[in-house]
Amino acid sequence: MRTGTRTTRGHSPPPSSRDRDYIKRERPAHKRWSILMNRLLLLLWWCMIANRKPITAMTVPLNDTKQVQTPAGEGDSFCYFGYGSNLLRERLQLQTSSAVRLGVGYLKGYKLAFGFPDLQDSRWGGGVATIIPSPEDDVWGVIWRLEAADRPSLDDQEGVKIGLYSPIQVKIQQENTGEVLCQTYQMNNFNSTLPSPLYKKVICTGAKQNGLPAEYIKKLDAIKTNNYNETTPFTIQIKMILHHLQNDTSE
Repeated sequence: MRTGTRTTRGHSPPPSSRDRDYIKRERPAHKRWSILMNRLLLLLWWCMIANRKPITAMTVPLNDTKQVQTPAGEGDSFCYFGYGSNLLRERLQLQTSSAVRLGVGYLKGYKLAFGFPDLQDSRWGGGVATIIPSPEDDVWGVIWRLEAADRPSLDDQEGVKIGLYSPIQVKIQQENTGEVLCQTYQMNNFNSTLPSPLYKKVICTGAKQNGLPAEYIKKLDAIKTNNYNETTPFTIQIKMILHHLQNDTSE
């Protein structure tokens, strides 16, 4: 007479309660670690959602009568309106690498002018761009977004500490979207002076690079220059940028 547990052919007997307790205790470590990691990732995801910062830059439609609320310099970034050599992205990013193009726009009631208090101090070898009031004119340029940490570098580039330019807040009009409050710079002690051929080339290249209106580009192309053509470390750097851009467009 046979004794013992009866089994069905092809099937193992179900584990006893003692065996189930053993399996539970000896679950592979990598499975427990996987569960723990999934929980940690879920916690990190919720933290990122909770700490997400709101976007501070905005535009107001033309048909909206509300006051423009776009801060030019609050929080971690600010909007900057470049209308001179900083039309060219590569020129601006030499000292402010965080610059990102938001679009183009124009400043109402001003015109573009070129000057410099003392030409002996001009590394461009001639006048540089500024804006002066002119009710019937507009100045086109590029709206850039920069990190707040780059503001001192931008001030240094514009000669704020030596009194060459002063930062000002301006409302820049974008076609079909609205106004954006931006920081820009205006020259102190303006003295009208012709720009150098190199400076003009940088402005015209930047205007074409960013798709400014064709009529405005024609005005820039018509700017008269002096005959400055000296070589300095700064002008070599600028010429290398222009040469590189020219090679890229010709390929």
